[in-house]
Amino acid sequence: DKPGFASGAVLTGIGLSAFVFNVPTAMMINTYGWRTTMQILSLIAFMVTFVTVITVVPKTKPVHKTSSPYKPMSIIKNPKFYLYYPIAVLTLACCLTISGNGTLIANSFVNDNVLAARATMLLSIFNASSRILFGYIFDKKGRKTAQLLSLGIFTMAIILLYFALNSPSYILLLLSYSLIGVSFGAITSTVSVYTMFAFGKEHYSENYSIVGTFVMLASLFGSFMFSTLLSIFSDATKAIGFVYIYLLIIIIIQILLEQKFKEIN
Repeated sequence: DKPGFASGAVLTGIGLSAFVFNVPTAMMINTYGWRTTMQILSLIAFMVTFVTVITVVPKTKPVHKTSSPYKPMSIIKNPKFYLYYPIAVLTLACCLTISGNGTLIANSFVNDNVLAARATMLLSIFNASSRILFGYIFDKKGRKTAQLLSLGIFTMAIILLYFALNSPSYILLLLSYSLIGVSFGAITSTVSVYTMFAFGKEHYSENYSIVGTFVMLASLFGSFMFSTLLSIFSDATKAIGFVYIYLLIIIIIQILLEQKFKEIN
């Protein structure tokens, strides 16, 4: 009855991961070095995954078979796929860039790895909580309201980030991190619900795996792009510049495609 809320609730664990691990990880790196720290975290991840696999048995209900036109791979020929996919890729690319390098950026303000890691905890908290919030908004108000609200918050976040990096102002940076966390949660929690509403339930698992490739492209256009530019400029403030270009592209796409949404729905 409330797929958006359910999806957001399930995905809160991903959003809270940085809140749980960032500060301990920074402290471990300072004490044991990055290699030993990664080995410890890998062992923890393996143990949790192993225990989950052997103990959790999902209870699923069979889906009534219908003559659904949205069979796997056919959705990539459907305009509904392209109306959401590019926005999801670019928005998540920006969020991954900032969240994945949040400690590095914050460290340029405070020059303390542990304190910088605490700043990213704020991003993580809002990331987790917004997944439930936007799932609820999607259920109650629909895709358009959830998507436009997410875009508005994301726009404010990037504007604040610009002023934070050029001031420099640590308070503005924290405010920006909070709003970026909200945007991060919005796109990841609503994309699964959008897939179900746009393409139906019958082939949901296969179709969602196709739509879910936006995460791979977002990593390429986000974190990889940032690390490449950082190696060129050796300055996080300059390397982050492509995020502003992405924001402009997202706004243009959103304006142009909103009318298209009306035509096909």
